[in-house]
Amino acid sequence: MRYEIVDPYLRFYMRFIDRYMGEIERGRGRVAAKAILADWATYRGKAIEALIREAIDEILPDPRFGDASSVGSFWTTDHRIEVDLVGADRRDPPAKRLSFIGSVKWRENKPLDLSDLDALDRLGGAVPGVGSGVRTVGVTRSGVDPRAAAAFDVVIEPDEILASWRKG
Repeated sequence: MRYEIVDPYLRFYMRFIDRYMGEIERGRGRVAAKAILADWATYRGKAIEALIREAIDEILPDPRFGDASSVGSFWTTDHRIEVDLVGADRRDPPAKRLSFIGSVKWRENKPLDLSDLDALDRLGGAVPGVGSGVRTVGVTRSGVDPRAAAAFDVVIEPDEILASWRKG
């Protein structure tokens, strides 16, 4: 069984602070800071996924997402397949119907592009219940390539994520 820490502060503490507590206590916080800076992009990308799922939950129901009433994620036990967003008809597994799959790309300088859609299509094929009619969702921090904007069914950018919290 895999557990996921969704609280962003606890996730940060467990990933960085707890691991380097000895160094920090000895006044060598620079060791922890170096590790944090080296791994920040990876950490931030994974940490934001839970917040994005919550934001989309706030947006639902919305016709852009089909008849999804809940959003989660999917992964295999060996972690070869991970899909950031899976929109389903119910929260409790197993879902009877999937409405969308999606990818969160919270990169500093690279917009969402067609390679992200290709990767989502490839990985999404391993998700039980994904077939024709399942929509694709891209979430991006750094904009979207025009061809990808036309290819994804739904693209969400930071302004909409922030607005979802104000709506609820």
